[in-house]
Amino acid sequence: MTMPMTPRFEALNAQRHAGWRLGPHAGYGFLRRLSAVEVMVHECHRVACDLPLFWSATDTDTLGLSAVPVPGSDWPVDENDEWTGTYLPLLLRTYPFVPGTLKEQGVGAYVDINSPMVSPPEEDRGDGWHVWFDGKGRVSPALEAVLEVLRGVHRARQETASLGRALSQLRLLKPIRVPGATQQAYSADPAAVHALPPPLEDVFKRRGWLKALYAQTQSLAHLGINLSFVDEPAVAASI
Repeated sequence: MTMPMTPRFEALNAQRHAGWRLGPHAGYGFLRRLSAVEVMVHECHRVACDLPLFWSATDTDTLGLSAVPVPGSDWPVDENDEWTGTYLPLLLRTYPFVPGTLKEQGVGAYVDINSPMVSPPEEDRGDGWHVWFDGKGRVSPALEAVLEVLRGVHRARQETASLGRALSQLRLLKPIRVPGATQQAYSADPAAVHALPPPLEDVFKRRGWLKALYAQTQSLAHLGINLSFVDEPAVAASI
């Protein structure tokens, strides 16, 4: 995934995390240690107002969509760790939890165990902190509310992956240079997308994909890249 699965993140597990608690929101200062954040296809048009967007290969050999800070700037977070951008990406709203693959005795999510919003059993911080699992290892109401949001994030991620596969298979991508990117970045190629046959164009319109692709290419203006009038042939992603 684009939000790095550093050693800070580990899979939620009823036995491992018995007695752990979730506390009040501590702001978005954690962004300063991230080079990119995963973005979902349905929110491209909002994220593009503030941040450049690009496609790249994920850990699961699919294409994912990422946002990075504008070159020469940091994330839109102020000195009080408050978000100052136009729109807060969906995955940032679920932190310190992120969706993951369901595993044995897990609940299909990961947690940043070093987040100031997380408390291990030996640290009793008083009121306002909610346990994740009850005494029998069942998901608590507080954690269930988080997991319900993460299920929606997972569905949004699946839709984004579907668009990524279509872009690769139909050769609608071209490589671009994104400062600070750790792997090859790609953008939708406006000329190739414009040449889609009518039946495919209808599918892209119906699923909101054309809107997302337009927003993604427009977001590259933050990088000084203009793909509105590009004549080079489209290039498929190498994944």
